[in-house]
Amino acid sequence: MKIRLKRLKIPTVPLDAIDRKILEILQREARIPDVDLAERVNLSPSSCLRRVREPERTGGIQRYVALLDPLALGLTVSGSSRWPWSGRWKPRWEPLSAPFARDPR
Repeated sequence: MKIRLKRLKIPTVPLDAIDRKILEILQREARIPDVDLAERVNLSPSSCLRRVREPERTGGIQRYVALLDPLALGLTVSGSSRWPWSGRWKPRWEPLSAPFARDPR
């Protein structure tokens, strides 16, 4: 029995230098206003918006996300681990464990 696999045809958007610059800026500043983005790539706002909407439509831009700072939000992380402290491993692990030895409370 022979299994035949279909090749997926994924639509791609051809990118020029301006498109790449737009995507580069959006990766760093996803909430940049359209007018500011257009100004930074030397396009009219409507032309720039068209260039942003196309990769959104085809899935090149999947979503916009927020990067959170856990410390600024008062979130803490706790954990535990077991490390081999005896024998030849002790000199290697001691410097690594120093930051974790302090109790932050």
